Amino acid sequence: MFSNLQEEIEFFSPNPELKVKIETIKDDTKIVIIDDFWKHPHEIRKLVLNTPRTYNPRILHALPGSRLEMTFYFSHLGEIFERIISHVWQKEYDSLEDKSLIQGCLDHASFLVNVQNSDLPPRLPHIDNIDYGRWAAGIMLNTPEECSGGTAFYTFRGDMSVDIKKSRLIFQNMIIMSWKTMKISKKCILQK
Repeated sequence: MFSNLQEEIEFFSPNPELKVKIETIKDDTKIVIIDDFWKHPHEIRKLVLNTPRTYNPRILHALPGSRLEMTFYFSHLGEIFERIISHVWQKEYDSLEDKSLIQGCLDHASFLVNVQNSDLPPRLPHIDNIDYGRWAAGIMLNTPEECSGGTAFYTFRGDMSVDIKKSRLIFQNMIIMSWKTMKISKKCILQK
């Protein structure tokens, strides 16, 4: 597919004119929304659709649909992430003992895609690592015709995380903090 590293970097390059929008939800929790993040979203989407995916439940971690994971070079995105994070979450960024943490994460990031092609029943939300000083990012690859869902950010009794071991009642008592509709090449970043 790529004959050299420069082609790979170009393929996964961000749009040169990123439009960053910052939204504040519950108690000053900030979410960064970037529409049109990728320079080549349709080519990236084509790569995803043409790559075999797994339905292995151990790999899916109870998420519905299928998943694919590949290794590509994302180090060139470090400067963008660091600039956004240091601006939006300045206090948290300034308190990081190791400022190379963000770049280090991107140096080792994989291209992980969850594919969901159906209406899904309500379920316990996906929970990422909630260590302080960490951020989560997701980029949608849906076409406008497929954008009937989105990404929701939840709270349970004021907590931004949920203990998976607690009863099913948690789901019924969750409050949706924010809902971001899907759009191709939309990126959401949330500090955890």
